[in-house]
Amino acid sequence: MDYQIFQSNVSSLQIIRPRQKQRKIFNRIEKTNFQVDTSKSLSAETLAEKRDLKLQDFNSIDWGDSELGLKQCLSETFELLKEYTKSSDGTLYIVKGTEIQKVIKTNEGFTHGMKWSIGEGTTLAAYVAFTGKYMCLNKVCNIHRDSKFPLGTAVYERRPLAILCIPAETPFETTLAVFEYVRFESSEYSKAILKFALTMITRMTNALMKKNQRIRIDDWKVQFKEKLLNIFHQYSVAEIDCDKLISDVMILTRDYIKAKQVCYYIPVNKNKKKVYLYEEGITDSDKLFRKVKLACIADDRIVSHVWETGTFIIVAGREQLEQYGIKDELIVSILCVPIGAEDKVLGIAKVVNKHKDDLFTLQDAVEVRRGCIYCALAVKHCNAKEEFRVVEKMFEELKQTYLYFSLGCEHDINIFLETVMKIVLPKDVERYDWYPNNEEREYLAEYAWLMFRNLFKDEPFFKKFSSFLMAVRQGYRHIPYHNFEHAFNVAHTVYVILLNNLDEFTQLEKICMLIAAICHDLDHPGFTNQFLRITSHPIAQLHAESCLEYHHSFVSRVLIDHYQLFAHLSPEERKKCLKEVHDLIIATDLCVFVRKCEELELLLQKDLYDENIHSYDNVHSRFVWSSKIFLYITKNNTLMGELLKRLGIDPPQFMTKENFRSLPKQQVKFLQMMCEQGADLLSKLLPNTRKLYDLYKSAREKWVNVIPQLPFIETHLKEQWAERNKKPTYKCEN
Repeated sequence: MDYQIFQSNVSSLQIIRPRQKQRKIFNRIEKTNFQVDTSKSLSAETLAEKRDLKLQDFNSIDWGDSELGLKQCLSETFELLKEYTKSSDGTLYIVKGTEIQKVIKTNEGFTHGMKWSIGEGTTLAAYVAFTGKYMCLNKVCNIHRDSKFPLGTAVYERRPLAILCIPAETPFETTLAVFEYVRFESSEYSKAILKFALTMITRMTNALMKKNQRIRIDDWKVQFKEKLLNIFHQYSVAEIDCDKLISDVMILTRDYIKAKQVCYYIPVNKNKKKVYLYEEGITDSDKLFRKVKLACIADDRIVSHVWETGTFIIVAGREQLEQYGIKDELIVSILCVPIGAEDKVLGIAKVVNKHKDDLFTLQDAVEVRRGCIYCALAVKHCNAKEEFRVVEKMFEELKQTYLYFSLGCEHDINIFLETVMKIVLPKDVERYDWYPNNEEREYLAEYAWLMFRNLFKDEPFFKKFSSFLMAVRQGYRHIPYHNFEHAFNVAHTVYVILLNNLDEFTQLEKICMLIAAICHDLDHPGFTNQFLRITSHPIAQLHAESCLEYHHSFVSRVLIDHYQLFAHLSPEERKKCLKEVHDLIIATDLCVFVRKCEELELLLQKDLYDENIHSYDNVHSRFVWSSKIFLYITKNNTLMGELLKRLGIDPPQFMTKENFRSLPKQQVKFLQMMCEQGADLLSKLLPNTRKLYDLYKSAREKWVNVIPQLPFIETHLKEQWAERNKKPTYKCEN
């Protein structure tokens, strides 16, 4: 041949495959100081800056992720080396499949020129791309005679006398591009120039590959997370098969970190080291199967250590493996990751050996932990669902127990119906100021039945109402104030309102209002919401606010459903009636009552109230100024105060006996701020209810007159108090 080529006898510049080449070059490159003649074309400062461009500089430059960005990176490196190597001309080729294409830079970007198939028998660049070896040809006479590249170089203006052709080889032994430089003068490419060109191209290729690898890893992470979410979503929309979800997630995690084997443990008994074990099948390694019996992992020191400490561990190397009792020579490394804390480990994943015998990394631990989180969530979900099923069964059992003690027997119902047929409603029952005397109190249930009959005797639900009313009466406890007598008084007030405004409400609205009135304090324990919250009563723990009212609504719903009072209605009507009853009962909470009054007053002031839209949330119980009822309320409050003292809690002032003298003032305030305000708003909506407002105002005035005489009547009231206290006291049902 009529040209010189650097052969393998030049030890520092052997023609080698890329992985070997990179290792040899990078072992020496940091010790090499390149001397560059900067007298031509480039300033010393600019060339030195370009010459010292290192791998991290390539990483810091954003060339984008597209093919255009790749060409931009290759083009910039190509121009830099063209200046450094003092080449007369050159051509950049990019590899596209099985061909190389000439890259031509334009003002608008890049375009492609001629292309050749990669292999022997075409051009020098195609041959270099095929072999992955660089070619440095000096003293070229007739390159076309070589059968390996008979077409020689690209078409230049003159015949080149020296050629430098270097492939951009990736670590995966593939060619990314080919850099071809030529000189038309007789000067040759020196070893130093060749070294620098090889280093720059190798560094650039590695930077591109690392960036591409980071992009791929990020894509893998996104895909991994999406697959995890998709798996969890598939099982969440339906009944979760916990075993299959754990299997799918752990197999996906194993494949993602390129491990060979995976196991998953669900801790059961820490002292006995008992777990549920999921491991790969003998014939099907793409599924995890749970062992039927609990497994003991006391002999597995790695899993036991992770369970005890709550931290992950990577064990690699024969010495470390033997310390943990691993004698199997096929095992190279183990990664064991828990999810949870030291005192409460929810799950443990163990992966064994990576492909190509690589070691596990911290990033692998992060990804395994991510998979463990989904598995632990599935286990917690299934456990919670099972606990919910148990609670549901307990709830049904307790509901049946409540119904058993609340429902009247057929004999009692027959006696009740016989009695109710023999009596009539008192003549003044249609007046707001009617209040049952001692004799009439014996027939409150009968009077309630007669009031319902007067309004709803032709309604389908009334056939079942007798049994329902007996259960409601039985559902009220024998406590001083919030008892069936109080429920009847509220129902009576609503009854009178309805009688005087029959055309203002629909039939279903009237039914809901009267049922809500008779049921509004069902199963009242005799304590206020504040007391229940202070003592952390179960009712207060079930409901954040209006806890008693929610309890009354729930018990009412149990009885309504049991007797199927609304079974004759359409599903939409039934749902509406149940919500109406619920809302009416919730509105008996004084906090809700005050808020509703403020809202209603604002609407009336702005003339926004529509007479065709009724707000039935304000079920007003008429405050009775009887001294006996006053004593009932006082006794109830002081009883709560005594119970709080026993629990070591300072009771509110209104719950203490020492506050006795201030109670009349509290009654005056209650009548003025609550009763009168509510009745005044009601009379603006329903004018014929103004009598209620007058009664409340009269009661307040009587209490105002009582305050100066309190010292004289205090002795009498205390005697009545003492008489009442002789009856059994009521304990807090907590």
